[in-house]
Amino acid sequence: MTWNLRDDSAILETSSTRVVARLRDSSPSISLIDTTGPVEEMKGFIQIRPVDSSLSLPEIGLSLGEAYVRQGDVIASYPESDPWTFGYQLDIRSSHEIGRQSGKENNLLTLEVWLSVQTSLLNSHPELNVSLEGDSFSHLEDGFWLDSKSRVALLIYPLDLADCKIASQEGSSPNREIQMKVFGRFMEKGVIRRMRFRMLVADAPSSREFWQDCWNEFSESPLPLTT
Repeated sequence: MTWNLRDDSAILETSSTRVVARLRDSSPSISLIDTTGPVEEMKGFIQIRPVDSSLSLPEIGLSLGEAYVRQGDVIASYPESDPWTFGYQLDIRSSHEIGRQSGKENNLLTLEVWLSVQTSLLNSHPELNVSLEGDSFSHLEDGFWLDSKSRVALLIYPLDLADCKIASQEGSSPNREIQMKVFGRFMEKGVIRRMRFRMLVADAPSSREFWQDCWNEFSESPLPLTT
């Protein structure tokens, strides 16, 4: 299972899901598409929009600097450029496991998303707005959501919750959208601030215990030394 980077879009295929990361857009996005049925369906959608409170709208968004694949990761950088007061980096880390539940095999795709912001200025308030769409997410506990089909989970690393303002709301469709305002606080020159979250997609509905184990594993995992 490897990423295919083409025309500034990264594509990952499993037996049941296609992941498409569109990196060139001023608001990069990640689509998770169910490919098992006669008609492809969206399992989840993530969009990232940078916000600079010092700018008056409308402004040209931050442009993609470079994008590349390193082992199982897709890395895209959006360098600081005038009039923006910060730049950011998007890392998408993927893994695929086959677990067992009630004697049956269950394929689990994990996307771990890292967001990093930095500035070369003495005074900046970088912010990233992240929207996550799925099938009627339910909030189970701080940092842990599960969709109504028990197939897709959203996990935010506990130490990063302090850097997130989170709201969920019903959109125009039956899907529920979770919106996160990430960072936004004062940031000094030379500082790098990071946060991470996971979106997990299972082939079949899975028990609350299964998802609780996934949450426990993520919340207790150590911070990587590098990103």
